[in-house]
Amino acid sequence: VRSMLTRFMRPFFLPPAGIPRLHHASSFVPPARISERNHASAISRHGAVHVDLSLLKTIGPAGPSIAFMDLDTILVYSDQGVSKACLNATLDFFSRNCTEFTIATIDAASLTAPHSDWEARSALLVMPGGRDIPYDRLLRGEGNRRIRQFVETLGRSYLGICAGAYYACSEVCFELDTPMEVGECRELGFFRGRTVGCSFLPGRRLFRYDSEDGASSARVRLRPRMDLFDVYYNGGCTFIGDGQAEVLADYTETATPLPAVVYCTVGKGRAVLSGVHFEISTQKVGPCTTSDEDQDLPGRESRELSTIILSKLNIKHS
Repeated sequence: VRSMLTRFMRPFFLPPAGIPRLHHASSFVPPARISERNHASAISRHGAVHVDLSLLKTIGPAGPSIAFMDLDTILVYSDQGVSKACLNATLDFFSRNCTEFTIATIDAASLTAPHSDWEARSALLVMPGGRDIPYDRLLRGEGNRRIRQFVETLGRSYLGICAGAYYACSEVCFELDTPMEVGECRELGFFRGRTVGCSFLPGRRLFRYDSEDGASSARVRLRPRMDLFDVYYNGGCTFIGDGQAEVLADYTETATPLPAVVYCTVGKGRAVLSGVHFEISTQKVGPCTTSDEDQDLPGRESRELSTIILSKLNIKHS
């Protein structure tokens, strides 16, 4: 372990009732509204509304001169590489905990389209679990430029969970010397160091993409209170080499504690990168005596971690 560590939106946008008016010189035409009841129904049935922001007339080039609408949207990336299970868990987590926001998915085409202004109303961009190479191949260049501007210049927030955390570091070191090896640089670089995974935790089964065969609980310590608790882990990472990042939680099963969740200041904005899945219950990987509905909910301690994460991201939560 020590050797390894040292080596290296299609349907139309459905806003909530009472949408504020945009005070801007450009001729913005707001999309059709639906009732609060219908909006709640759409969220509960589908988890999120997919936003094809190219359908909206452009507000203008993203920049500090724009008078923005209220930031009432959380966007979750959904394209090649995203795990369906992780996507569903992420959408469910935000639908439960951030009820004052519209939760929407966005793909690479909408992130990079010249006429899309997804930045205008979005408070947070979430990159969920999966595999980060397809993220890189689709978003390299223009996509990453806009994501970085969204955070660094506009002062918004980025959350990377597992693959989304790998993706936001300067260098990815994943399963080196195995058929799954990834040793590549990444453009975003919110964490200015390496992310390393995933065989640094002892006694874990072999990780497999799109599978829970290698999933387990990981024991982490929450800072600064030093509380210990278990959280869902499946192929996650630790973070090495950025002394400016704040560690929010540590893995405790290694010879010395290793960062599990980090907070990075990025210009005017912020990013939280999590190697563990705080949005998924640990009961997914062990015997369960609770109801089916309860086993989908993270435990009390994981909810404490998620509360800290959302607060760091400047996202109001229930």
